[in-house]
Amino acid sequence: QYHSKGKSCGYYMRIVFFFSSLIQSLIIVSLVLFLVYGKTQDSATRVQDLEERFSRLSIENVDLRKQRANLTSLLKVTLTSKARNDWDLAQLRGKSNISILIIQNCERATQQLNMEVTSCRIKLSQCTTVASPRSVCNCGLLHEQMKTR
Repeated sequence: QYHSKGKSCGYYMRIVFFFSSLIQSLIIVSLVLFLVYGKTQDSATRVQDLEERFSRLSIENVDLRKQRANLTSLLKVTLTSKARNDWDLAQLRGKSNISILIIQNCERATQQLNMEVTSCRIKLSQCTTVASPRSVCNCGLLHEQMKTR
């Protein structure tokens, strides 16, 4: 039987895989180091930019708080005015309802009086046509009563 004294193919494959994984690990480590320690100027400008943004946001926050306080006081004034207007509206509605009832009563009374006037006119016309000038009639009295009404 013939045995070769050299290394097998698997041995060389393991060496190739070992070095390729070592190279990959070194690439990953260098990328991480570059991300962490690289571009120091950009980090400084980023910090400055973040500080400027923070100061702008702080100013905006103060302005918004002032605006909220103003809006809150304006809302209180508006709600007070609305409540006052609602109360006035309720009072005016009550008065208008009472006025409607009074007007309806006046209209009924006017209709009743118109009917009485019509009735009295009919009676008056009957008195003047039926009565002779020599007879005694109390139509004049009815006529005077109608005038006073």
